[in-house]
Amino acid sequence: MIFHNMFTGDGFDLGFMGGLSTAWLGAVILFFIAAFCRKYLGEEMDIPFNFYIALTVGFLAYFIAVAFTGSFKWGLGLGLIGMAIGGFGAPYFMGEGSSE
Repeated sequence: MIFHNMFTGDGFDLGFMGGLSTAWLGAVILFFIAAFCRKYLGEEMDIPFNFYIALTVGFLAYFIAVAFTGSFKWGLGLGLIGMAIGGFGAPYFMGEGSSE
């Protein structure tokens, strides 16, 4: 079993737009999706959304999935699921974070 480390590049293709750069690109995409959800769903449409918990759960799911699979597609899918669970589920227990 190969463990892919995004911080050192172990287990990834290190070429231009190889495995490592697409893995980091997926993390950036995940951040911008969370920011979009905070702005337009949380503030404009008044749907409860906790940005910080969404980022934490989404990034944890993303990094773990990329570490074991080596594919940013699986990581992005699991990161989006984690972000949705954390972002929309957490306000029912602890509030909406800084947007309150």
